[in-house]
Parts: sequence; C-alpha cells; structure tokens
Amino acid sequence: MGQNMKTFKISTLALSLTFSALTFSVRANAVSVKADPLAAQGCMSKVSVEAAEAAMKRFNLHQLNARPSEVQTLGTALVYIEKLNGGRPIERALGSESGYAFNFQNGTGNSRQETGQVHITRNGAKHNGNNVAQLVHELGHYIGNNGAYAPYGEAVGHKYCVVSSYSNDNSHEQFAEVFAAFVTRPALIKENSSAACQAAYKFFVNYFDGDASEMVNKCIEKQDAAE
Repeated sequence: MGQNMKTFKISTLALSLTFSALTFSVRANAVSVKADPLAAQGCMSKVSVEAAEAAMKRFNLHQLNARPSEVQTLGTALVYIEKLNGGRPIERALGSESGYAFNFQNGTGNSRQETGQVHITRNGAKHNGNNVAQLVHELGHYIGNNGAYAPYGEAVGHKYCVVSSYSNDNSHEQFAEVFAAFVTRPALIKENSSAACQAAYKFFVNYFDGDASEMVNKCIEKQDAAE
C-alpha cells in the first residue's frame, strides 16, 4: 500500500511537471506576446489620463487620435518602464526635439513604424490600442532603431530567444518581442531555459538602471496568481 502511494505521488508529480512544461511551451509559441491576455494588461494597473500625459511629456512622446483608454494604456507602459529604470525614462526611448507620435488608427493589419511616428492599428475587436504589450513592442522598435539592436545582438548571439512565433525568424522583431515580454510578461524570458533567453534576460536586467530584477519578480508573482 505504501509503495503504491509512493508510486502514485511520483506519477502525479511527473504529470504536474509535464503539464507545467507543456503550458510554458504553449505560451512561448503563441502568435505574439500581445496575444497573451496578461501581457496585454501589463504588470501594473492603468494610470490616469493625467498621469499618462505627464509620462508622455517626460518621454517627449505624444499621441494622435487616441481615445482616453489608449492614452492610459500608453502612459501605463511608459510609467512601468520608468519604474524598471529607477524612475527615469530610457534614454533611447526619448523622442526627438520635434517629438515622436503614437498615431492610433482604425482598420486592420499590423502596426508599423514610420519616420516620426508609429501607427497603431486598432484591428477591430482586438483593440490593439488598449494592449500594453502591443505599444511596448512598437516602442521596442523605436529603441532598437535608436541603437539598441546591435548591443542586444552581441549579448544574445546568433540564436533567438523565442517568446512567440512572431520572433523566431527576424532579429528586429526578436528584439521588439523580447523587450515587450520583459516589460509585460517577464516569465516568458526568465523561466525559459534556452541560452538565448537567459542571455536576453541578463541583457535587459542590466539595460535598465533600476532594480529591474525585483520588479520582474513582483510582476511574475502577480501574473502567476492571476492565471
């Protein structure tokens, strides 16, 4: 009887570990980070419109055609990035003197970067303008275009940290997706045992000036409890 119970416990543990590994594997192979509902919400509650506008001013960014909820979503992303960075904007995320715009538009298709602005396509029922991970992904491209692509590539090497199927065959999309994951769904990187993801996690922990690792742990704990 005791042996049978021991065997049952071992089998149950093995099944649990297998299920956990499968769950993480499914997460990591999602279409995109923004498709993860917890990443879409980000790591903190939405800030007010006033706080969002103040954050945009600190980053020298502005919005076009945004709804109040989209202003809040963008501001929430920026405020959390500041928290990761010791209370200050990331230098490479700062807009130019003429500013950099997040232009929110109706329609379908992918969001895209253009000179001086990024077009955020709401994509109907997907409500991408209210998706924190979507906005962080596009900000990641802006940061990458301002000089972060190269040092990230040197740190991670030729292999990709695959956090979604959208990031497995393009180095620039890789950077933007991993940045989005670090800011909005850090378990996708920290709990991924691949050498590339471990290098990516270390890169971003060191990239921010604040105690990013502590913020990451708090976010993971919060999101694990919400699952």
